[in-house]
Amino acid sequence: MKKKILALVFAVLLAIMVPISAFATGSFNKAVFDNADDLTVKADDMSGITNIYSTSLSNGKAAIYVDWYTTITVMPTVSLSDEVDGYLLGLYYVGQNWAFINNIIVKIGDHRYTISDFDVSRKVRSGSSVQEYICLFANSETIPMIQDLIEHRDEEIKVRFSGSNKNIDFTLTDDIKNGMINLYNLYVAGGGTNEKNIDLITKLDKTTVTVATVNS
Repeated sequence: MKKKILALVFAVLLAIMVPISAFATGSFNKAVFDNADDLTVKADDMSGITNIYSTSLSNGKAAIYVDWYTTITVMPTVSLSDEVDGYLLGLYYVGQNWAFINNIIVKIGDHRYTISDFDVSRKVRSGSSVQEYICLFANSETIPMIQDLIEHRDEEIKVRFSGSNKNIDFTLTDDIKNGMINLYNLYVAGGGTNEKNIDLITKLDKTTVTVATVNS
């Protein structure tokens, strides 16, 4: 039930652009988005949900072509609602065969992060391809990893989607890193990481992160 509530709160139900001030919760300072570059704002006045995302990433730069048949998409979004304000990463795997992803491993600097216990949605796409989708939220488990990524943004960031059927390895592009970090910094500046908000998200989302130090 908690997962369904969180998914509902951050559902992408948006259709028209309207002023941000009509939707953000009173605790979030939506003015941080007013003059920011590379942002698209979409809001739904019926659900009270506003989504903010990178315009350039939504126009194709979020895709990573692993091989002829395999595409990874990384799409960061800030989602504001009456109940909670979230920063989330939508992760898509599209390929010919199911990976059955159950862990994500991220190598940042001298740290190796293993992300587990997330929900995965799967569907068969048109043609012969399949899709697996994961949504990761900024919470008390994932924020230290995001902060580490910010510190190492100029370095290579390797990622593995680890599945019971196969693994998919890729490297974050500069466009994706910049989009993730710029949007997260705005989320922080607006007050999204306040203790009450992050505690609520952490209670609703049971994703876990473990970290190991990599020997140089």
